[in-house]
Amino acid sequence: DGLLGYSCKTHPYTYDYTYEATSPGLYTVDVKFAGEHVASSPYSVTVTDTSKVHITGPGMKGEFLPINEPLEYFVDAQGAGPGKLDCTIHRPMGYNGFGGNDPKVIDNDDGTFKIVYTPNAVGRLKMNCNFADQAIPSTPIKLQIFDASKVRAFGEGLKDGNLAGSLTSFKVDTKGGGEGNLKVDIQGPGQTQVSLKEEVNHTMVCLYSPPEAGEYDISVLWCNKDIPRSPFHVSVNPTVDSNAVVCFGEGLQSGCVFADSWAEFTVDTRKAGKGEPRVEVVGPYGTCDCQQTSQADGLYTIRYNVETAGEHFVYVSFAGQPIPSSPFQIGALWNTDISKVKIFGSGLQGGMINEWAEFSVDLSRAGSGNLKVLVEGPSQPEMTMEGEDLVKVKILPKEPGEYKVSVKFSEIHIPGSPFSMTFKAPTDATKVKVNPPGLLEEEAVCVNQQIMFAVDTSDAGDGDLDVAVYGPFGCNRNVAVRRIQDGYTIRYTPDQPGKYEMAMQFAGTEVPTSPFKFGVFDPSEVVLSGECLSEESVKMGEEICLTADMSKAGQGRIEISVRGPATVEVTSERKYDNTNVFKFTPSKPGDYKASIMINGKHIHGSPFTISVKGADVIDGSAACKAYGPGLSASLLANQETYFNVDIIGARGGKLYCKIIGPDGAEIPFDIQAIDASRYKVVYTPLVGGTQSVSLSYAMGTLISGGPFPVAVCNPPAVRVCGKGIEKGIVNKMMEFTVDTCKAGVGNLDISVDGPANIKADIINNKNGTHLVKYVASKAGIYKFWIKFGDVKIRENAFAVLIENKEADASKCILKGIEVPGSFVVDASLAGGNGVLEVCAVGAFIPARNVSVTHNGDYTFNIKYDIPDPGETWISVKWHGEHVPGSPFTVHT
Repeated sequence: DGLLGYSCKTHPYTYDYTYEATSPGLYTVDVKFAGEHVASSPYSVTVTDTSKVHITGPGMKGEFLPINEPLEYFVDAQGAGPGKLDCTIHRPMGYNGFGGNDPKVIDNDDGTFKIVYTPNAVGRLKMNCNFADQAIPSTPIKLQIFDASKVRAFGEGLKDGNLAGSLTSFKVDTKGGGEGNLKVDIQGPGQTQVSLKEEVNHTMVCLYSPPEAGEYDISVLWCNKDIPRSPFHVSVNPTVDSNAVVCFGEGLQSGCVFADSWAEFTVDTRKAGKGEPRVEVVGPYGTCDCQQTSQADGLYTIRYNVETAGEHFVYVSFAGQPIPSSPFQIGALWNTDISKVKIFGSGLQGGMINEWAEFSVDLSRAGSGNLKVLVEGPSQPEMTMEGEDLVKVKILPKEPGEYKVSVKFSEIHIPGSPFSMTFKAPTDATKVKVNPPGLLEEEAVCVNQQIMFAVDTSDAGDGDLDVAVYGPFGCNRNVAVRRIQDGYTIRYTPDQPGKYEMAMQFAGTEVPTSPFKFGVFDPSEVVLSGECLSEESVKMGEEICLTADMSKAGQGRIEISVRGPATVEVTSERKYDNTNVFKFTPSKPGDYKASIMINGKHIHGSPFTISVKGADVIDGSAACKAYGPGLSASLLANQETYFNVDIIGARGGKLYCKIIGPDGAEIPFDIQAIDASRYKVVYTPLVGGTQSVSLSYAMGTLISGGPFPVAVCNPPAVRVCGKGIEKGIVNKMMEFTVDTCKAGVGNLDISVDGPANIKADIINNKNGTHLVKYVASKAGIYKFWIKFGDVKIRENAFAVLIENKEADASKCILKGIEVPGSFVVDASLAGGNGVLEVCAVGAFIPARNVSVTHNGDYTFNIKYDIPDPGETWISVKWHGEHVPGSPFTVHT
């Protein structure tokens, strides 16, 4: 419309221009420098004024709007300048009941717009309208959508038969109707007032009293729209006085009515007005047959058939209204008849100890009397009885055996009483114990030697023991199994050498550690050979070699002992072909007895005599002395050591040495001459255990003190295993095992560093292993330092993570969740490490602020702020799992 004024501020090389648009519209800005347009000049600028946008349409005054009916809105933006109109629908968060369709915006091309929106779900929602990306006045529009077709009415007040002048009612369920208001209108012979009372769960109670008899139309409207079936057509009956009806007779008196017979009483309606009585009798098993006979004007005789004993209810109504004292409660009885007591149930057959045996006693047709149950047997069992006409009896015996159960009614035994019941211990093969337990180890048995042992099944329940032996020639079931008081005795005599397995089953289930493995040997099958056995004598100082062939003798441990004029050191070497080579060197002449035994039994020909003749060698061993660290009891494996040997006073000869490790292997050594009367022996022990150092001089006897036992410790050979050395749980006993079998001789020591003091209890299992137990009172990482022989078994400590008990969201307790704004989560018994998730969402937007404060004892204070009133949805999770009741709905 012309030029606008502007102002300018000048700076070095820059210019700041300010102008004010007087009205909305499209403006052109020319920018020139030295008379020429700068780049992109002239510029087009759009100016809008959303305050001049006006919207009109339904729902803007808070009125309720129907579902599935189009809503049209007119938007006038003619004075607001150019711009685009956008419209969106915002639904309550956390509520999935709304179906979705978006508003349609129609541009009329004259600065006005039309918005068309058809809601397809009930509830509250917001319509947001933006012009040129700015909210226009009077928006968002809060829409309240209703659906009268989802409202339901029901109750006696909508049925025919109500009496004139009597108050009646019906209910209206508006739960599915959305936002709205209820209106009830009654048209009929007289003017009828209606009162509405609100109940829980979106239910309204409508009360009215029809003034006269006749036809009535009841209109039920939700937001001025009829709900389904409205208007309701109701017939109202004339007034009668049901309170004036009188009933009398034995048929209404307890103790006078018996089963399997007809009962009778009279109904007097003479003072109640016009009408007929209606009688219904309901017994324990349904409605009874009933006969009604009119005797005179207003007098009626009622007869009904009593089929069974028990509570009967007699319902008497007149003109649709119950009379006073209706329903009449009548107790029908059986005549006492013991023969009609019935007993049944699987528990009568007995069962297993420590398990409830159950049976039932039916007294429904036995008449009046008291039931008594008495149990006699090996133990006094627990017993419970529940019920009246049908009594459920449960028995819990503790000891196996036969029990007698007496069942009496009115102090008389019922048919079949007393009943005999047998209870057995449950079969559990894991409780079978083999005695002696040595059979569980791999042992060797001599042929034709009887194996005899006992098997204790006293704690394993009822069952048979089956035993089979598998040997070199297949399966042999020729095993003598004899039952004794607490189990069985087993006898078996093997007749062939070899490897055997004895399989044992109890009640069809393998017993623990079965099959048992053992070897059978035959000493007579060991063949001994050697030159010394054929020669008359051997020379002193010469090595004697004996070979024992055990290939046909079976499994066993062969040993040799040599006795003679001098003690000899015998070496033994087991060959791959199942032969054993013995070597020893006699140091004195004379007869030596070599006893060779397999598993403690002499082989054929043992003991053998070996004659040794003298040699011209001077024995100087007695004058020698050995000493030094290499003979001490505190050596470490794989570390070089030494010892000295003094030969002062001994005559000329040579020093002999042999070092045998714990595994039977010879250990290399180096003999170094220090001077004419002293030697130094250097060697490196390889494995942990006790090694033997034998020294002799000039082929004489062993040097005094020899052979020398030397203890070697090998800490790196210690092995640690078990769950307790990997991780643990707070306040729970954890265990792990330390295996020192291959580590030699030494003391085991364990120290622990961590968040709390831990005392590790070390239990020696007497088999080279140690069981370690500990309890940690706090969570965190603990360092376990393990030493053997006062040396760390490895450079780094074992790092063990101790955690709180496993998370269990079901153990979380919430306090004050029903009060808006804050609540407390108590997770002190829920385990885990404190991973708590809280989410709060209002009806339309999320919570403005949610704060979680840990109180230091696994309780948490939760606070949240919801700006808009309505339903707030709150989710609480502990370690990713919802706590009980989550998600919660709180009204704010």
